[in-house]
Amino acid sequence: MNFVIKSFQKKHHLIAKHGFWCVLLLLISYNSFSQISVGGVPESFLLSQKKSVSLPDKKLKTINIDSLLRADTELGIPNRYSIVQELNVNLRDFSVKTEIPGKGYIWQYKLTSVNAFSLGIIFKSFRLPEGGKVFIYSPDHSQILGAFTHLNNNEFSILATADIKYNDAIIEYFEPYDPKFQGELILGSVSIAYRDIYTIFSIQANIDINCSQGKNWQDEKRSVCRMTFVDGGSGYFCTGFLVNNVRQDLNPYFMSANHCISSSFSASTLVTYFNYENSDCNSSDASDGQTLSGAKLISNSAASDFSLMLMNETPPPVYRAYLAGWDASGRSPLSGAGIHHPAGKPKAISVESSPVSLYAGSISWDNSQVTDPSTHWMVKFNSGTTEGGSSGSPFFDDNHRVVGQLHGGGENTSFYGAFKVSWDRKEDIKSQLKHWLDPDGTQIKFIGGKFFKTFPLSQFSTENTKICFNNTVLISDNSKYEPTEWSWTISPENFVFVNGTSKNSKNPEIQFNQVGNYSVTLISSNEWGSDTLQKSDFFVVVSEVNLSLQGIPVGNQICGCDLNDYKITATGANDYLFTFRKSEKVDMLVNSNVATISLRDDQKKNGNFNSIFRVDGSIGNCTSSDSVLLNIVLPVNDDIADAILIYSGNNGPFSNYCSSGQKKEPFPGPFNCYNNSNWCPGTTADGIQNSIWFAFIGPSTGKISIDTKGINDRIAVYEADSIAEIISGKPTRYRIVAANDNQSTLELSALLENIEVTAGKKYWLQVESLDADTGSVIVSLIANSLDVFPNPTNGLLNVVVSNDFPKTANISVISSRGSVIYTENIDISPDNSRFVFNLKGYPSGLYFVRTLVDGKEYARKIMLTY
Repeated sequence: MNFVIKSFQKKHHLIAKHGFWCVLLLLISYNSFSQISVGGVPESFLLSQKKSVSLPDKKLKTINIDSLLRADTELGIPNRYSIVQELNVNLRDFSVKTEIPGKGYIWQYKLTSVNAFSLGIIFKSFRLPEGGKVFIYSPDHSQILGAFTHLNNNEFSILATADIKYNDAIIEYFEPYDPKFQGELILGSVSIAYRDIYTIFSIQANIDINCSQGKNWQDEKRSVCRMTFVDGGSGYFCTGFLVNNVRQDLNPYFMSANHCISSSFSASTLVTYFNYENSDCNSSDASDGQTLSGAKLISNSAASDFSLMLMNETPPPVYRAYLAGWDASGRSPLSGAGIHHPAGKPKAISVESSPVSLYAGSISWDNSQVTDPSTHWMVKFNSGTTEGGSSGSPFFDDNHRVVGQLHGGGENTSFYGAFKVSWDRKEDIKSQLKHWLDPDGTQIKFIGGKFFKTFPLSQFSTENTKICFNNTVLISDNSKYEPTEWSWTISPENFVFVNGTSKNSKNPEIQFNQVGNYSVTLISSNEWGSDTLQKSDFFVVVSEVNLSLQGIPVGNQICGCDLNDYKITATGANDYLFTFRKSEKVDMLVNSNVATISLRDDQKKNGNFNSIFRVDGSIGNCTSSDSVLLNIVLPVNDDIADAILIYSGNNGPFSNYCSSGQKKEPFPGPFNCYNNSNWCPGTTADGIQNSIWFAFIGPSTGKISIDTKGINDRIAVYEADSIAEIISGKPTRYRIVAANDNQSTLELSALLENIEVTAGKKYWLQVESLDADTGSVIVSLIANSLDVFPNPTNGLLNVVVSNDFPKTANISVISSRGSVIYTENIDISPDNSRFVFNLKGYPSGLYFVRTLVDGKEYARKIMLTY
């Protein structure tokens, strides 16, 4: 298979060999740092009486932005951003000269473009005496580049500066009285930007390097730079990266793509932007002030699309630059990441979590170039993508080593020229990496990364910041970038260093002798510099522990249905021990200061219980405890399987407090409030919330009424072969015998009258409250009848005599021969309808139970067995 792939950075003009120009290119914003410039302000700013001077104003050619952008689109050039106008201006001859009394003279010259986004300046002749200074600044003085001095002189007498972010700029040269020689300053050309590459915005398809995906790539990211350069009369941007060498001698080798930089001239105009990245995933605050300028092209090849340069400058310590490690063995990465500057914008990351392999076919590029099979890694990123400006960026393998640089690709597939191919496929040392990165011929094929000469980044931590009086605490240094010296300051000074440590120990041990808040300052340093970190009120020293518990409910009462991953948090200590007295009833998981409690399934049917919950807390030798008596409320009849058997007459009161809906618990249709078959419309939108369950046996009369008093409830009677059928979620497996929501518009408790049931059959009664109303309910079963159980009986006999109103009932037990063996008159009522008789001692056999109530007689046969 042969791909036809876009090279992300195709250039509009190709130029002939320009010769080897060693150009120093430097960018400084007003408050930024750069290695070679010496800072300061132009002498004209310091004049006590500023004159109104009319400066020579060079009008640069007007650029047609729309036409240039359209051409870039048509030609597939996503990374061009400027065109270069050639000039030949000797500033001594064409500038306004002004004397600075007591110091020397200044020459000032102005450049103006009608619609440029920024201007970059190249001096074709730059040679200054000591004391000479060049500044480039915007007319409103909001951006200043420089001062460029004799330190910027080079053998080619050329200096190129990065863009000033305005469409006009003033060049100012100061020369002191009696210099050793007169400065030479000839303006050769100006880069006029028609595309804004300095405005920060987020690109939706890309992932900022400081999002979570970049967490494990924080060292490697410091090797990657945005880069700009000039080629063929235009300015471009790509991505490049610093690479380590086997000697690890901190030589600033810099790699990118051959299709980005392939000539000495382009390399000489290189500007590298270090740490051009947003501070976090959601910010747009990247700074472009850390730059270096100029490089020598020492090796390049189109076969794997690489270029290797040696930078003219070494990154200063403040850049915290990193030389990336690499792998030239050809090992296939198991996963990896690409770090790049898409469209020249702040640093982004693309992540590949699957194995990567070399593409087995040849690749045809849109510039008619064809690369050989097995020369490029093919990567299909799981997260993020690459685009114009990403070319030349590194792909790091699962060992965090570079295995290739981006050549190009499409939206879903990216191709990286393989480090293995670039290593020594070409014998010419100007077309390989091996000669430069392994000059001693060690045959090493992979190497880790290394930081440049970098001053430390101070960091420290401790196990606990809350300390008990007179206890010892260890402060751990976590500073990055190899500090060699430490200086600790703790305020106030009510402490001592112990165990042989001191203020200059890497990890000091401290003992505080007075309670209070203490601030800690660390200065970590090495031969390249130092860094200071202060943490105010870092330590809190106490003499006692003040424990508190969060998550304890009002009244210390917790519903059993809520006791599922229920969290109780303790504060005020460093270490905690939690105890639940009735541990057999719950599972408790402790994570630091949080106890997560869950009621065990086998305890949910055992009713309410109380238990002491206790926490013991300590801060070193300081200890304390706190406890609370928790009341766990568990309605025993919350689920249908635990339904309470009720009898004729009044039953209860029962509480639905802490009850809950059961999975697949049924309910009647919400159609009518006042009939015997439905609940009110709309009241079941959230399903069952606070139901409790009862069971009863159909009375001998075959009819029963159910009356409820108390909460605003609704009830339903179910018939089924088993409990499982009722909660099966399939209405065809059970029957709703009757249901009611409201007795009337005035009486909101539920009532069922004269519903037909089968004598002796078991039924289930569901009592549900409206809108999660909780409280007590009395359930009355009304059936004028006589019921006895168990039957047969071994002696103890329950007799239930039902009646609507208080009456006197005569109850008799008669043998099969007609002899009355027991008789008694008993007062009955809805609240007093069940009686127990002991027939033990009578012979086994058939007996009759008879009742006479208000002239009505009922009789039941019973069988006495032993």
